[in-house]
Amino acid sequence: MKKTSVKTELGKLTPRFFQIKGKKQYGYDKVKVFSAKEFGVKGAKYQIVSLPANASVPPHFHRKVTELFLVQAGKGKIEVNSKEFKAKAGDIFLIQKGDFHALSNPFKKPFVIHVFKWNEEEKDINWLRR
Repeated sequence: MKKTSVKTELGKLTPRFFQIKGKKQYGYDKVKVFSAKEFGVKGAKYQIVSLPANASVPPHFHRKVTELFLVQAGKGKIEVNSKEFKAKAGDIFLIQKGDFHALSNPFKKPFVIHVFKWNEEEKDINWLRR
């Protein structure tokens, strides 16, 4: 049993950088709340991510991972399979394995998303060129 709160976890957000084709790129802030160990399910994870103003996660896909995004706060854009969606607090997105997706925050307030993952494996992220 592990108990925590969103407020506590948001206080632990740390910067996430990407290495894409040898170039270090800032993406977003995140905190892993529960891992597969806490879930007792291989490949499961729950994390909170926050995209500050003008931050983004480049287009990518996963061969095995399914993700569920629950928007907690702010507004942003989520692109899935070349279709762009405006996202706001309360919206939920299901990203299936193989779906090309990207996130961005062109607004001033942080875009905060709860991310639930299934079937996660190391090195299962495939970055796309733009």
